[in-house]
Amino acid sequence: MPRKRHSDDDNLEEDDDAVATPSADDDEGDEVETLDLDKAEAEEDEDDEDDDDEEFVEESVEALESRRLFQTGAEETFENMTLEELQEVLKERGLDATLANRLKKILKKVLDEGEMDSWEDAWEEALDRLEEELE
Repeated sequence: MPRKRHSDDDNLEEDDDAVATPSADDDEGDEVETLDLDKAEAEEDEDDEDDDDEEFVEESVEALESRRLFQTGAEETFENMTLEELQEVLKERGLDATLANRLKKILKKVLDEGEMDSWEDAWEEALDRLEEELE
């Protein structure tokens, strides 16, 4: 069966994984951009990664804001903290109350590092560090 010489189908190259485009023999010079299926999937994966990055940034911003708010109040609270309060915390943990000054120094260091966003976390970290020193 004879083939048509000037049909549009003759000017298109075929690829199993790509959208058809005009061949290099096309006289019109208009090039149609092809999008390989693998490339399309890779772009979709990149979009998914971008969404994950945006979520991570939002979580990071929330964490930073939480830390900043905690730090603001923690400094004032720390300055007003008494040795009796520190001794009470040590007793609750089963530690010697005479370690209150050392605990206060460690707690100050934990707060200055700025990685905590709650008193509970700050106390836990300071007490853990104190216990490590005692071992």
